[in-house]
Amino acid sequence: MVDFETSWKPRVMDECFIIGFPEGIEAPGLAPIFKRGTLASDMQSGATANNPYLIDTLGNRGLSGAPVIGKGTGILNPGGDRNVTLQSKIGTWLNFCGVYTGRMSDHGVGSQLGRCSIPDDHISPRRSALFMARSVLRDVRDEVRPC
Repeated sequence: MVDFETSWKPRVMDECFIIGFPEGIEAPGLAPIFKRGTLASDMQSGATANNPYLIDTLGNRGLSGAPVIGKGTGILNPGGDRNVTLQSKIGTWLNFCGVYTGRMSDHGVGSQLGRCSIPDDHISPRRSALFMARSVLRDVRDEVRPC
């Protein structure tokens, strides 16, 4: 199980991962693909479920509804303190950042910019992962995806 660092919010240029099944491709054992991206717009300045922020990544069909996980590295001061304290974390941390909702467009630059909705009270990393699992099982049942 992954512990999220909920006090950290990614910023523009921070790395993120979309965890899903681009174009129906899966890793061995029906595992999802971790698609790398970079935050291309500020998720903290007005982004909501209806006004998504952007991720610089080549988005593909099959990723919609996938969780987006931000990755930070360096020194994290949970209280916002500018100095390193005993509560500071040094290293790498992750946080759930939202749900991937699709590309801006099918052509040009828009095909390389994905939309991500900010989680609200009814979207959690667990629910997003369960949605993905249900989708895979439905595809196996319908013989769209081999078992």
